[in-house]
Amino acid sequence: MSLSVWLTRQQKLDLCALCHGGNIRKKQPSFSYLPGEPLKDYFDIDSVNTAAANFGTVDVHGNQYGLMKASRCFRETETLTCNTCHDSHRNERGNKVLFSQRCMTCHGVDQGHFCTFKGLTVSVLQQNCIDCHMPLQQSKTIYFNSGASMKQIPYFLRTHKIGIYKQKANEGN
Repeated sequence: MSLSVWLTRQQKLDLCALCHGGNIRKKQPSFSYLPGEPLKDYFDIDSVNTAAANFGTVDVHGNQYGLMKASRCFRETETLTCNTCHDSHRNERGNKVLFSQRCMTCHGVDQGHFCTFKGLTVSVLQQNCIDCHMPLQQSKTIYFNSGASMKQIPYFLRTHKIGIYKQKANEGN
């Protein structure tokens, strides 16, 4: 049986925030933290408030945990964790249908929280809610250099601030 079955919501979140929690400062040696212990006892966690997330002052790469915590989906449930969407034992990168199916467990047509965008059919919306509600955004801190010209190429990553991004909805995917 998986260790995560025995952990509380916060313990599960702490485990992910260790690497995906933004700028965290050590209070104790890095490798002294053990899963299940409060992360705040070992690190000062980079806290993200909803206003900072809403105004885009948090880099999309810098703090996925903080961005998710600022999301309405997270705030209005007591069960959403990183593992609700991600299976850390499988490579699921880029599988929009799979991630969208996980969204549908709470946001399906029958739950009353389904997408209200009228530009696409229900079946299309059910297979890709990710592009609109967790769009790719340019990192402010990560760039690639293109060989000899040293031209900076931006790095794009999905935001974990789950929300309604009107620009994306207007593009119609």
